[in-house]
Amino acid sequence: MKDSLRAFLARLIPKGSIAEQTIKSGLWMTAIKITNRPLQILMLIVLARFLTPRDFGLVGIALLALVATQRFTKIGLNAALIHEKSDNIDSYLNTTWCLEAGRGILLFIAMFAAAPYLARFFGEPQAEPLVQVIALIPLIYGVRNPAIVYFKKDLSFHKEFVYQTSGGVVQFAVGVGYALYSPTAWALVFAYLSAEVARTTLSYVMLGYRPWPSFDLQKAGRVPRSSRTFLWHCRLSPPLRYSFGRLDV
Repeated sequence: MKDSLRAFLARLIPKGSIAEQTIKSGLWMTAIKITNRPLQILMLIVLARFLTPRDFGLVGIALLALVATQRFTKIGLNAALIHEKSDNIDSYLNTTWCLEAGRGILLFIAMFAAAPYLARFFGEPQAEPLVQVIALIPLIYGVRNPAIVYFKKDLSFHKEFVYQTSGGVVQFAVGVGYALYSPTAWALVFAYLSAEVARTTLSYVMLGYRPWPSFDLQKAGRVPRSSRTFLWHCRLSPPLRYSFGRLDV
């Protein structure tokens, strides 16, 4: 039975011709969506039985701040590296890591400092600490292993499935578990935060590459301008739509 299962899973690993890799990668991407989305929806359904509408509203304020800062400062380096002609992009990863980490630090500082003003603007003092803790998400995201770009570049979507789904499972477990212990808005906050911690940790477990704080201006200059520059587009998603998706891409 175990051998049959292993053989079946081995057949699903994207390999062979380009066409075969593309088809299998599509299956894995579909698996990611049909696994993560139901988990997120189920978590919200369960939490709706424990939390009040006001709790969701407080978290919505924090998520709105997070969406705004992330969307307005999206660099898009991963997309550029995926389309890089060279198969080996290790020489770009330290620079990419520095840029993403720097962005994460700036967003954390900006959100942490803006939290009191956001709480005052919405007339919800309790939103202030929620925004400040949610601000850790871009900071954690920024220090993830930049080599995860190889999952998509090499069409290793079975690894992408493990990476994404593990975060979804941890998010569900932490959110529901904390709500059973203390049914407050913090259940949602810790759920989102734990998912990012899990994915960042897993990025170092699954990949042998270790980034180092080294910035190469020449390498940064070779990244396409459209992906290198901070993109100032106003694609703000509503908080509930944001809740059903990943925190960053």
